[in-house]
Amino acid sequence: LLRDAHFTGVSYGKYDLEWLLHSLRAEQVGGSPRLCVDLAKGPVALESYISARDHMYRQVYDHKTVRAYEALLVHIFQLLVWIFQEEGGWPSGMPLPMVRFLADVQEGRQPALADYLALDDTVLDYCFGQWAELAAQTENQAELRWKCKLFRDRRPVYRRIVWRIPEIGGGGEQLAFGYKQSAGIDGIKSELTPGPVQGHYRSDLIHDPVIAEAVDIFFRQRADERVLVEEPDGAKRSIPLRLLVYVDRLDRAPYSHLQYIPGHSEPIYVVSESGAVHPAQRVSALINFLGKSHRRQARVFVDPRAESS
Repeated sequence: LLRDAHFTGVSYGKYDLEWLLHSLRAEQVGGSPRLCVDLAKGPVALESYISARDHMYRQVYDHKTVRAYEALLVHIFQLLVWIFQEEGGWPSGMPLPMVRFLADVQEGRQPALADYLALDDTVLDYCFGQWAELAAQTENQAELRWKCKLFRDRRPVYRRIVWRIPEIGGGGEQLAFGYKQSAGIDGIKSELTPGPVQGHYRSDLIHDPVIAEAVDIFFRQRADERVLVEEPDGAKRSIPLRLLVYVDRLDRAPYSHLQYIPGHSEPIYVVSESGAVHPAQRVSALINFLGKSHRRQARVFVDPRAESS
């Protein structure tokens, strides 16, 4: 958090790390040792840490531009697998760490942790820089060159679909989020509007999980449909929809449970002045509030070349 706050130039992620570390104690919980926070020393430091995490996710990690580049990165990896399936080999200039990682992905295996960790910034920057200047022999390779240029040059990338969302008064649930009842996605049709509409507002966010799932299903069912896109130089290519549209669904909880044991979540434990060990949410109203907070949202990112399609 501190590193990311520093290099992004924001103050959201700052908290008193030294005091929090000074407050750590090892205690037995259920017969096993656990790191705990001594409340006599660190209640404010712990609360500021949880709050900082919430703020960084809201303002930095889940920012629309960050998520757009993540969507582009996902599409680049999907495109690499597609190229292998279509052409029987990887693009030129592929370093060994990338070959190992993608070999597992292409065959449907979970990549080894060591192979994943080997894909650091140096490897990825090298690959994208090479492929951004690729002498493309096929449409697939030309598409890879286009996407890698976007990533390498940090050019404006994917657009967000903006939905017309009805305002529901009286504190009612927003169940429509940009849709009208008509033929379409399971009886729901998306409607893009050029300007403000009475009784509605415009947003790129979908908060209703039912609608988000319907949108996701809609695009997954049409993932292999080809879309004709036009390049800035006038050239046209036929690209699968799954490489042009990305449904970005998030489910965030600012009070993240720890995993001392893989697959088994536990709370952050605190030690009271009496020496008793409790989950942090039982002794802090702020952490209890954040522990019940779940932010669910979805955006649909679209390659700008496919916007008119």
